[in-house]
Amino acid sequence: MKLIEIISTFFEKESITQIEGYDAIYRCVKKSAAGTPYQIIYFDSTNKWTDESFLSHIETIVASEYFEQPGYLQWNYYYYFISAPDIISKYKARKKDVIKDEAYARKEVLTETQLASFLNAQNSVSAISAHELTTDLYSIWVNFLREKKLFFVYNEADYPNYKRAVEDYIEGIEFNDVPDSISTGHSDEPILNRINSLELTTFRKYPAHDGPFVFGDVNLIKGPNASGKTSFFNALELIITGSSTSGPPSQDYNIKIIDGGGHEWAYPIGNVYKERDTHWYKSAMTRGHNLSGNFARFNYYTSDAAFVLKQNNERSQNNLEEIIADIALGREVNRLEERILEFGKRFGDWKDIFIGEEERLNNESAEKNHTLEEIQKEVKDPTTYRDNLITALKDNVWKYAEKQYIPEFLASLEQSIESVENNLNAIQNKSISREELTLLGVRSQIKALQGKQTQISGLREKLLADRREIADQNRIKLQASGLIDHTKELNSYYTHKFFDRINGFDEKLKTVRINLENADNIKKQSATLTNVDFLTKDPTKSRKLSEIESEISGKQKDAKNEISRIKLQIETLEKGVNALTRITAEIKALGNAYLKEDQSALDCPLCNNTFTKHEDLAKAIEKTKDTFSNSEILITQRDTLKGKEKELNELNQQFAVLEQLRPVCLLLENISWDKNSYEDLAKLLAENEAKVISLNEELGELNIVNSQFSTDNISEKRFKELKTKIESELKVTLLDLSTLTKADVLLTGRVHVATTALDRLEGDIGKSEKDYQAIFDSSLPNEEAIALRLTILEGVENSIQQVLLHIDFPDDTNLYTIADRTNLVRSAFSVYKREFESSSSQSQSIGLLKDELQRLSEQLIETQKKKDRTLSAYTELSNLSTEHSKARFLGEYIEKNKGEIVNIFLLIHSPKEFSDIKLENNQIKVIGLDGEPRTLDEISTGQRAALALSIFISLNKKLTNGPNVIFLDDPVAYVDDLNVLSFLDYLRELILKTNRQLFFATANDDLAFLFKKKFEFIGPEKFKTIPLSRID
Repeated sequence: MKLIEIISTFFEKESITQIEGYDAIYRCVKKSAAGTPYQIIYFDSTNKWTDESFLSHIETIVASEYFEQPGYLQWNYYYYFISAPDIISKYKARKKDVIKDEAYARKEVLTETQLASFLNAQNSVSAISAHELTTDLYSIWVNFLREKKLFFVYNEADYPNYKRAVEDYIEGIEFNDVPDSISTGHSDEPILNRINSLELTTFRKYPAHDGPFVFGDVNLIKGPNASGKTSFFNALELIITGSSTSGPPSQDYNIKIIDGGGHEWAYPIGNVYKERDTHWYKSAMTRGHNLSGNFARFNYYTSDAAFVLKQNNERSQNNLEEIIADIALGREVNRLEERILEFGKRFGDWKDIFIGEEERLNNESAEKNHTLEEIQKEVKDPTTYRDNLITALKDNVWKYAEKQYIPEFLASLEQSIESVENNLNAIQNKSISREELTLLGVRSQIKALQGKQTQISGLREKLLADRREIADQNRIKLQASGLIDHTKELNSYYTHKFFDRINGFDEKLKTVRINLENADNIKKQSATLTNVDFLTKDPTKSRKLSEIESEISGKQKDAKNEISRIKLQIETLEKGVNALTRITAEIKALGNAYLKEDQSALDCPLCNNTFTKHEDLAKAIEKTKDTFSNSEILITQRDTLKGKEKELNELNQQFAVLEQLRPVCLLLENISWDKNSYEDLAKLLAENEAKVISLNEELGELNIVNSQFSTDNISEKRFKELKTKIESELKVTLLDLSTLTKADVLLTGRVHVATTALDRLEGDIGKSEKDYQAIFDSSLPNEEAIALRLTILEGVENSIQQVLLHIDFPDDTNLYTIADRTNLVRSAFSVYKREFESSSSQSQSIGLLKDELQRLSEQLIETQKKKDRTLSAYTELSNLSTEHSKARFLGEYIEKNKGEIVNIFLLIHSPKEFSDIKLENNQIKVIGLDGEPRTLDEISTGQRAALALSIFISLNKKLTNGPNVIFLDDPVAYVDDLNVLSFLDYLRELILKTNRQLFFATANDDLAFLFKKKFEFIGPEKFKTIPLSRID
């Protein structure tokens, strides 16, 4: 087939032009519906590409028009060399160089067959998918699980915990299904053909935008990372599906879109999502909906897939296939498959546990039944031994109460026997002779010992009273003897020659000394006074001292003021005199100058007088005063100043005298500075002189007496102490020597009475001590021995009383006889108890074994129920994984749609290296042009991305009622530039031919530039750039 025939099949005739001068080169132009050219393609079959100068050849063909085209069109030039397969095979290296070259146009080297396939694939871009939407695997799995009531497997929101859900199911606990949406059976919701605008009233911080976003047919969302591109898509996704891939939304969001028909779509909104899921995607969910999952599968290609597909060494084949499966089947399928497999594994583990537990319970029950049969063969009846015990109790007069419940009877009787034995043992451990071991004997001994204790108590009280009285008499005797010594000492005071002066002597001596000291002080201060003559004159001497002081103080102030005034006048006069002196000196100088000038002059130029002789005039000028410092007025003022200063000095001296008199007045009594005169003060000072003489005389007499007292060791203080003590003890008043003598006689009598009483008391104590010693003997040597013996006997009596609570016997019965009776009862009791307990133990073992068998039976029934529930869940999940496996469903999908997927793959990826795709041994494989299959981890990142995008676009083309929008969030972030251009070319054809609305986001400035060059030809109304930025 000729090249023109192939081209004509796919291009309209008017769009094909043959290049002048070349029979084998054609130019084709693609235009939009509005007639705008958006792609120029050259088809060249000259084989010039095999030459090293292939670029010069292209430049000759293209350059003349290339630089005249608008910028966007220059980015859309394509040059295809068409050659025979053998030539292409021969020049493989050259072919790579041609394809890599970017000058003027994108280049490709193809055979005619490859060109036809390529153009056919391009022509099928607008074709509706051959296979419509069928029931999706997720719906099949969910409906199957719902039918089996395994709600927890897919209801991850309510049951995120595997362990808890499995255990609750095994226990038979009911589970909740996902909440259903209200369904009307038909949809009033319009199909979303276009989004005109987006308004984010209340949403996240980013994307930041003033006012609503306004959209065209093609929308480039451009911005750096973290500027809100994904949040932008999340907002649209929330409004359309009610949820988003970024997690649970806030109910506080207030966002909406306006569609192409002017309808408002808001979030949040009521139960419309199930209707959308059913109508748009033909969802087969019988309850709930999978709108978000289906929208992500058919309309929204996220950057997550692009990122994972980029991985190579760090990701396995299985991880890559999961991403392809996410795109082909929906990402929720992989998550649900994970839960189905995990729950299946856990139920399988529990199944094995319950099977083992069932076997263990059956084996344990068989062992218990065998043990029960053996014990039942050995059971005996203990009735005979019980009769023997009752006989022994009656024969030995034992007090007992026979009870119906044998264990209670045995316990009560054993407690009784142990009480008797314990009390008898306690008695036998005491030092009591066999003959004394009767209740009667013990009580007799207790009575005798209590009598001894009473006698001892009486003697002890008498001895204590006698000794107390001895202490009292000794105190009286000692006190009286001491007071007798005091009377003897007082006798020296009453017989002393100065006894009449002893009372108050110390105070008298102290007072005289103080008064004399004060009088001497006044005398000394008044003796220093001088210049007091002004006070002795009339009428000053009779005036109050305070008035004199006030008057002198006033005169001082006046004199100081007058002195200041005079000094100021003298200063003023001296200034005037000084000025006058200077003037006179100048006049005199002028006169002398005049005389010198006119040696015959007779008229005086100073006083205007005329002299008869020139010599007289000269003498007169010479006599003119040189100074005025001796002026009369200045001399007078200076004399007045001296007089005032002398007057002030006298006043100061008088004031100083008054200042010396003030402390003297303070020392004197009966005088006041404000009320008395100097005349009064002078009288008191004279009286003080006489007082000093008198006090000195009185002090001399007192010193003589005091000296005598010191010599005789007598003091007023000791006299008062002795006198007060005797008067206080004897309640008498010692007035003189006779009353002192009477006190001495009284005290002597007291000493005699006390001595007599002490002699009597010593005799009484001796007798009491002899009686006390007579109470004791060798067996009971002291009070402690008697008390100990009495305690022992009282303990024995109490033990016998305790025995009497259990056995009847007379008071004179020997306790050894009681012990023999107890031994007989103990022997019969032990035999019966042993036989009864043996029988009871066997009966108890039988009862326990029966209870255990009942428990094992109940456990077995419960285990079998749990095993059945576990086995049922395990079987159903295994069947689901087998009958509706993801690999099988994915294989069927790829098989049905591989032609469409491969066509898309060929258009969006260069070089053209693959021809088919298939699922083999649960692995996705692509078939190369050489027929060799390759797994996903054996192909490049770009090839994996192209495959994933081919599947996504294939799914999108199946939509007949679904949203007519495509969201692409950084889909080619990890694809090389040539394949990016191929993908953008395909998108352009898809948008132009299917009327889909495209939203394309990227953070890459270069990619944004290429995207713009591919789409800006449609005009600013249809192509919108939405810049996003991050404002910190």
